[in-house]
Amino acid sequence: MASLDASLRKEAVELDDDEELVSREASSPAETKTFSTLNLDGQVFADFQDFSGATFTGQVSLNNTRFDKGVSFAGAKFFGPVRLRGVTVPSARGNKTTFAGATFFQSVSVRRSTLYLADFTGVSFGQVVSFRGCRFYASAKFDGSSFGSAVTFENVVFHGAGNFVATEFKGGLAFEKVTFRYSISHARFADAKFSEHAAFGGTRFGGNVFFTEAVFDAGASFDGAEFSLVTDGDPDGDNADASARETADLVVSFEKATFRADLDSEVLSFREARIGDPSLRRSFSFRGAHFRPSKLAINTAQRLTVDFKDLECFGNLVFRDADLHDAIVVDFSQARFGADTDFSGAHFGGDALFEKSHFGGDFLVSQARFDRYPDFKQATFFHFPELSQALLPSRKNSWSATDRKDIVQRLTVLRRLAARTDDKKTEFDLLVRELKLEGGFASSLYGLVSSYGQSWLRPALWLLTFAVCVFPAMYFAAGKVRISFENGGLAVSTDLSGECGGQDQGSAILAAVELSVRNALIVGIQDDQRAERLGECLGFGSKADGRRLLAVLLQAAQTVLTVVLVFLIGQAVRRRLQMR
Repeated sequence: MASLDASLRKEAVELDDDEELVSREASSPAETKTFSTLNLDGQVFADFQDFSGATFTGQVSLNNTRFDKGVSFAGAKFFGPVRLRGVTVPSARGNKTTFAGATFFQSVSVRRSTLYLADFTGVSFGQVVSFRGCRFYASAKFDGSSFGSAVTFENVVFHGAGNFVATEFKGGLAFEKVTFRYSISHARFADAKFSEHAAFGGTRFGGNVFFTEAVFDAGASFDGAEFSLVTDGDPDGDNADASARETADLVVSFEKATFRADLDSEVLSFREARIGDPSLRRSFSFRGAHFRPSKLAINTAQRLTVDFKDLECFGNLVFRDADLHDAIVVDFSQARFGADTDFSGAHFGGDALFEKSHFGGDFLVSQARFDRYPDFKQATFFHFPELSQALLPSRKNSWSATDRKDIVQRLTVLRRLAARTDDKKTEFDLLVRELKLEGGFASSLYGLVSSYGQSWLRPALWLLTFAVCVFPAMYFAAGKVRISFENGGLAVSTDLSGECGGQDQGSAILAAVELSVRNALIVGIQDDQRAERLGECLGFGSKADGRRLLAVLLQAAQTVLTVVLVFLIGQAVRRRLQMR
């Protein structure tokens, strides 16, 4: 088989360039176009066989049949089951295997067959369809076909392009362990529609992959898929020149594709998938893709899961303008990206998990919207993201007690990332959010006094309030209240007159205000004589019964409070200057 593969390589390249071929002269197998059954087991046909437009009312069986010049069932109708086992249409210029426009009303089973230039364009499959162990050379076209039930492509090898453009899969699709063998073996599923779950697990895509504007109504899985060439050490590998491989421009495109799911489940999974390799980097694009609940979903609060855990991508990853706001989890944990990742304009409605991921290029988040704080714990970056360009959750979002601890950890990591890019504004903003979530008396007091260090005006107003209102009242009350013990009991007497005590004349209230202001200015207390006179006016003389000690304690408390408030004012001003 290896020698046959080598002989087909040149043919495949030429045919992939859409070279026009001239079909050989057809020889009609029979005059009639209606067959009750067709059994061609073990036969070899040297001439081209033409069954175009024929009607088959019973079973069609082709077992170990060989068509050396090709065969055509174009436009045929099959009312019975169709079984093809070991059918061979060899590579030759002008050969073809065509079922274009055919209609199959019952099941179709094609196994271990080798088909050259297979054409199933516009075919209607009514029942279960199976292509197991088949090899398609040059190209295989299923464009515009319709599969009415489940279809299986298992262990199939495409030696050229596999075209499924605008194909409709109404049943489940098992496209697993399929190989697109060469760099010209392009997989084209643009505008295809998948009504049931589509499974591409373990498939190897050697060429370009296009799912542009495809619609997945019940989710899709690409777990373990490889978007890379078979290694040169493999006898089935692509032995193309290494320099050509390094400069090839191969892409994996899901641009403007739509992914839906009927239940709370994975709408898309790329777990442990591999995109490209060190010598051939491929761009991996979900630009403008949409992830939504099914149109038939009864639960309007339905949430979806998108899984890229352990993904390995050697090229650029693009999620620009992707809409994931209906996804409860988008998981990129432990993923490895060898080039740039672009999430600009994307909308993440749930958790965006990047824990332990590695980013080898730029990480772009311009206008990316996160309804929950993304998780970058233990992630590594070649270039750190500019978080100031992203739209992080509003501070007004409420979090449950169970979420707070995890959210605080995420905020800490995000704050450190902002520090690595010298983004002071974002760093401080994230710190404020972190402090608010941590809560506690100290945090609440810090917020009340200075808005978590954001405001210089608030501590200044507190300082003024304490200086002209609170402490004057406390000084006045401390000087006018006398506490004594008489006859074994506690006696309290007050003199609330506004006049100075002792020999001084004047207002005790003004004296209390002056003393408080002088203490708030800190340096004002250097005039000891004036301070002594104010103390005597308020009753804090040297012979006062304990009130002098109380005055000293109040002055000490006011001094400490003043220093704290002045520090908060300076801290806020300093941060404002740093952010400019």
